[in-house]
Amino acid sequence: MEYPLQIETERLLLRACTREDLMKIYRGDIHKMKTAEGWPLRDLKEALPHFLNDLLDDPFSIGWNVWLLQVKSSSMIIGDVGFKGTPDESGTVEIGYSIAPSYRKIGYAREGVRALVDNAFRTGTVKRVIAECSENNLSSIEILRSIGFRIFKKDHEMIFYSIVKEEKLADPDRTPVDGPGS
Repeated sequence: MEYPLQIETERLLLRACTREDLMKIYRGDIHKMKTAEGWPLRDLKEALPHFLNDLLDDPFSIGWNVWLLQVKSSSMIIGDVGFKGTPDESGTVEIGYSIAPSYRKIGYAREGVRALVDNAFRTGTVKRVIAECSENNLSSIEILRSIGFRIFKKDHEMIFYSIVKEEKLADPDRTPVDGPGS
């Protein structure tokens, strides 16, 4: 299955970043882009060299790194969602995301993450999507849980989540229960 470079949801347009897009963001040359104040966030800026190298090493890995989240009604880029590389040999990819502060808590992150997870499972190469977040990041925890991610590991400050293709396809709207203490 060919991996699309654009995904449309009810309110968002997700667009896979090319190496040129990533270079513009890295250089801070986004003045021609309509972006929300506060975007890109620090985490994305710090990860850009990794994503640039991935695309340099494998130009066909586009779609397995950063996707821009753009509000359809305003064309405003409000955040990003993406994978931290191509699927590994077991079919696992790790997802991450960030939203400009003024666009949080209105469902955009959930909508973008859900769309990218669903799209990854449709490729046929992804069997599991994982994510990590700080135990203090309650908003991110709620986003992951609402989509169907379950805790598979905890350490001192981080919680690690996963969702498996078969579970997602069996009941895409389920609300998971992570067990005692969750």
